[in-house]
Amino acid sequence: MKEQRKLNKGGKMLLLFTLVISSIFLLRPFTVKADVNVNINKETQIVTDLIGQYSINYTGDANFFGFYGYYENNNYNEMVKDTDFKATVDTIGKDKIVNSSIASLKKTDGATQIEAAYLVWETSVQGKNNTDLVKKAANKAVYFAGSTDKGAFTKKVNASYAAVDMREPHLGTKEYTFSCMYVDVTSVVQKYGYGKYGVANIPYAASMKTSNTDKGTHAGESSSAWQLIVIEKNSKANVRAVSLKIGSHFNYQWEGSTWTKNPVSMNLNLGDCKTNQYINEDSEVSGELLLLGTNSGIVKSNATEQKSFGLELYDRVNKDKNKNDKLAYSNSGLIGHSYFYHGDTQLSSKLSSVRGILTDFSMNKDDGAHPGFATNKFRAEASDSSWSTLFVVGLAVDVADYDLISNQDTTVTSAASATVTGGIQVKTDQSDTGYYDGKLVVTLDDALTPIKGETIFTVLDKGVTKPTKVKYIYGTDKELKYDAAKHTLTLSGYDNKADGSYVDYTISCTVKENSGKKVFKNQYEVAGKLRSQKYSTGIEKKTEPLSSQAVPMYRFTVKMDKTAGKNIDIQKFNSSGRYTSLFTVSADQKLLAGDYYVGSVDIPYNGIISAVPTFNTGYVFSKWIDLNEKTNVSTDRKATSDMVNDTTYAYERSMPAYNMTLTLTGVLDEAVYTVHHWKQKADGIASTRDDKNYELVETETKKAQIGSRITPAVKTYTGFDSPKTQTKEVTADGKMVIDYYYERHLYNVTLNAGTGIEKTTGGGSYRYGQSVTIDAAVKEGYHWLNWKGNYKGGSGGEQTVDAKKFVFTMPAGNVTMTANAEANKYTIHFDPNGGFGHIDDIEATYDEDVTLPDVWNADGTAAYVKYTLDGQNVTEDVIAGVIPKAMMDGYEEEETEDMEDTEDPDNAEDPEGAGNSENEDSENNGDDSDAGNSDADAQNSMNAVEEAGNAETADNSDEADNAEMADSSDEADEAEMADNSDESDDTDNPDVTDDTDQNEKVAVTKENKDDVEDIDAFNDLEEEDIEENKKAEEPKKKVYASVFMGWSLEDGKDTFIPQWKAGDIVRNLVAEDGGEITLYAAWDDCPWIQAQDLYYTLEQAQSGFITEEEILSHATATDREDGSPILPGTNPAPSDPEVFTSFTIPDYQAEEFTNLQHDFATSENLTVVDHVGNTYVKQIMVHVTDTTPKKLTQMDLTGVTRFINSKYYNKSFEEGGLEDNSIWKVDPEYKAALESALNNMDHDTPAETYVFSKETIKQMKQYVETHGIGNSKEPDALNNFYNQFLAPNRK
Repeated sequence: MKEQRKLNKGGKMLLLFTLVISSIFLLRPFTVKADVNVNINKETQIVTDLIGQYSINYTGDANFFGFYGYYENNNYNEMVKDTDFKATVDTIGKDKIVNSSIASLKKTDGATQIEAAYLVWETSVQGKNNTDLVKKAANKAVYFAGSTDKGAFTKKVNASYAAVDMREPHLGTKEYTFSCMYVDVTSVVQKYGYGKYGVANIPYAASMKTSNTDKGTHAGESSSAWQLIVIEKNSKANVRAVSLKIGSHFNYQWEGSTWTKNPVSMNLNLGDCKTNQYINEDSEVSGELLLLGTNSGIVKSNATEQKSFGLELYDRVNKDKNKNDKLAYSNSGLIGHSYFYHGDTQLSSKLSSVRGILTDFSMNKDDGAHPGFATNKFRAEASDSSWSTLFVVGLAVDVADYDLISNQDTTVTSAASATVTGGIQVKTDQSDTGYYDGKLVVTLDDALTPIKGETIFTVLDKGVTKPTKVKYIYGTDKELKYDAAKHTLTLSGYDNKADGSYVDYTISCTVKENSGKKVFKNQYEVAGKLRSQKYSTGIEKKTEPLSSQAVPMYRFTVKMDKTAGKNIDIQKFNSSGRYTSLFTVSADQKLLAGDYYVGSVDIPYNGIISAVPTFNTGYVFSKWIDLNEKTNVSTDRKATSDMVNDTTYAYERSMPAYNMTLTLTGVLDEAVYTVHHWKQKADGIASTRDDKNYELVETETKKAQIGSRITPAVKTYTGFDSPKTQTKEVTADGKMVIDYYYERHLYNVTLNAGTGIEKTTGGGSYRYGQSVTIDAAVKEGYHWLNWKGNYKGGSGGEQTVDAKKFVFTMPAGNVTMTANAEANKYTIHFDPNGGFGHIDDIEATYDEDVTLPDVWNADGTAAYVKYTLDGQNVTEDVIAGVIPKAMMDGYEEEETEDMEDTEDPDNAEDPEGAGNSENEDSENNGDDSDAGNSDADAQNSMNAVEEAGNAETADNSDEADNAEMADSSDEADEAEMADNSDESDDTDNPDVTDDTDQNEKVAVTKENKDDVEDIDAFNDLEEEDIEENKKAEEPKKKVYASVFMGWSLEDGKDTFIPQWKAGDIVRNLVAEDGGEITLYAAWDDCPWIQAQDLYYTLEQAQSGFITEEEILSHATATDREDGSPILPGTNPAPSDPEVFTSFTIPDYQAEEFTNLQHDFATSENLTVVDHVGNTYVKQIMVHVTDTTPKKLTQMDLTGVTRFINSKYYNKSFEEGGLEDNSIWKVDPEYKAALESALNNMDHDTPAETYVFSKETIKQMKQYVETHGIGNSKEPDALNNFYNQFLAPNRK
């Protein structure tokens, strides 16, 4: 006999012959990790005649399936959705898992160990006949993973064997279709055991209409699938010879123009063993069959079965009449659906062309055609009735074997002894079949010990010629041994080689005293080597452990007081529902032991027992005392006990798991006595013990033996002090009385002043039950909240009382109460005090600090702002946008160049005068306003220029100090001086004025062609010439922001000195709850200057008369906080002498005036700084005029532009005004336009504002030069000028 592996267990033999059948599988390129040759239409037997108690098991599923024209190509990918395989997905990479599936390997009943495990996978071939592709796919690694209760793993495995089928669909045409690979995974599966397994990335090929090697496609059905095949050791299985064959073998072959079946064949040898000998129709040879394969007929689980796979088993020993092997078993209707099955149980869930089944089969007849009995050589053939490829084929057959009939009983005879009996008999219908070299092991409960000489094992072997009983006695025969540590009795080396052979035993045991066991458990098991039809196989067969059990008995001892007791009847409750007397303890001298009569009986654990007492005359029941002899603990059982019948005083219970002694005690009859309990009244006197000061609350009437001295227990009353106990003798008349007086206990009331409490009243010592009144006084800034404490006593937990004055009854315990007040809440409002903005109210709490806010937010923005203009609050106008941003101090707008007549002292050739109005610096707030031009004003202004033949000029008299026109050239001097001759009355020479905005100076040229060179000189002014006279530009008014100083109350809101600064911490601004208070922002406003433009003669300038002091003497600097006026120079501030104020002209230069040689106008920046650093700059113009008389002719005035403001508009011509007959005075339309422009200038209300760039100004000059002034050259020149230059640049 051949053995693939050494086996430790024997029994029936099962030959497993497994057939794996593969469908067409396609491979995708993998990295080759090994070099495995591909076998064509071949198989390899990987398990050969493995004999022992084994069972076959398997699981698996499909990873890919497609069938062109029927089923779409589908890569199943189950692992990525199963959380148990998260580690596997992370290891491989989710995006790298092409296909996967999971199946559960479940343990077979009786399996004890995994003996072997093989991973098999199948795939379709890419293309047709490319051997390199087939080999590459066969060497492609797959991922094998598992997740069980023993852990999880992921392994990359390569095939150890590969095979591919070769089909011949047409004569001379051969094609590869399916490949099958396997690898031994025994060590992995043994480590991780039963649970979930899966395989990923099996190569596949898409199913298409035709095969294409280049594209890796496959014609017809295409699948990728896997199976995990496991061989298990199984104590419940027959002894089996297991064979497993794996390959890839096409089922049909083209031969002689016909298809012939080409099955997979495998021989199976049982060695010297044989199958059962046929005895009768009850004889049976059974086995297992595993088939795995593919079929182009795809059958879903809910469709009608299409069974085509089959197996034929041939007896190679017995021949038919043609001397061929006899057919022993045939089944051609296997695997009806396209899934994997174990019997009728579907294992896989994924549809594919691969299908399989593990199923049992049997043979039970001997009709000549199907012998299969008493043989040891078989041949198995697996096939399919249609096209298919076969991978693995197998079979399992029973051999001659036996069964065992056995029993065991345990009998407890007393609390100290027990007997274990049993027997094992061989049962078989096969001759000379049984076991040898047997070993019977009986394992006793650890509370039992076998008795030497009384423990006997008897063996009868009917497999010998003269069967004879053989006895083995413990303590005498060495074959029978006892292991005290394991509590085992072992009989070794006996034989039971035939049907009816047996071994039986009787084991007498002592029982461990008072063991505490509730059950005795004993077991046995038999092992022996199989003898099969006279052949000693050497294969050991071992039974599952079998057991018996019994209930232990414990000793119940009863003791009766010889004075009080008459007898005690010990009874047991039986199965008929009645008590049966077991033993009676009576006044028998044989039972007397000291002062007690004693008797004992053994009772099974949990048996219901009863001890019924009878007393001698004059005695009554006192109590039972039961003693646990295991723990030595005694317990009194009086009449009130659940174990004592209150009528018969019988002791009733179930028997515990220990020996117990029960003692009965009795006493003499009793007499009554009385106990009174008195409580002190709430107003009673403790020392006077009568019914005026105490009240009777409880009376007890008790019994005691007459003449006995009793000490009744005192009561415990809440709030009262218990008195000392009294001892008296019980009298026969029943009139003995004991009075107990309970005084009220004195407790303390402790009052605590909590938050906001000034004081408390009502604390002190009180007796239990007295009335207590407590009260509290609340501090200013707080309001009453509650009392908290335990006025109900210590066990009542903390209580809360809302009333301030509270009355309660003194509890039975010290009282501690805490008076609590709550700080008042009040609201702090904030007022910008003339400013603008919002700061959230602060909800403040009395006695808590409040940090006053700043007006500056964390992001640098201001929560409050205030603005002044020349000492006036203009915050609302700034916020409303009435005052533009350009007037804000520090505002910088995009650089522009105003249109202006530029005065250049060095340009003596300019024939035209440049008039200068009052100016102030861009940082300051002057009194002069900008004059803006509306469209109508602009049109009128241009018309006035057009009609001007001769410009009116200021008079050349002494009053010329106040004239606005001063040209830097000699010709300009003459042109600007007023002509007092009669020619000035000529109506053809209308006055010309300009109402252009002060910020946009419009350059106007002369009409006469004779003045072209002067126009060119004007237009050629360089940028640097303009820069030199920037300080002569007219200023914009400026709005200044006030400085936030801090916070003041209402009575101090008008002062700049705050009561608190930002960030100061304040508290308790309001005492009442819900009160409100408003804090006002304290501001330091910017100072301001009142000043007008000044006019001096050239002679005054040259003489040094125009000094800083002279200029400042005409101006007044004012500050709300530092008073008015702020004196010129630097002086201590009135509000803070340690800080200085100043009123100066920082950029004043005396030589600027003393070196003058002609008319001149310049700006001076009058600057005032208050004590906190607020700076205000007022820019004025200082005009210097050469008053030397010059005579002008009318020709000199022709084409000259006249500039004028409201100051000179109403003056006479001699004082610098217009001629009386000027069109600007006599023509209503002209007059209205000019007066409107002058009014806008005076009130800083421009109708329109225009801003021009330098380039635009040059273009405007060029336009005037080309098209003339007004409409003098072209009828629509003015309109075009407006559309081209004014309209686009209007703000």
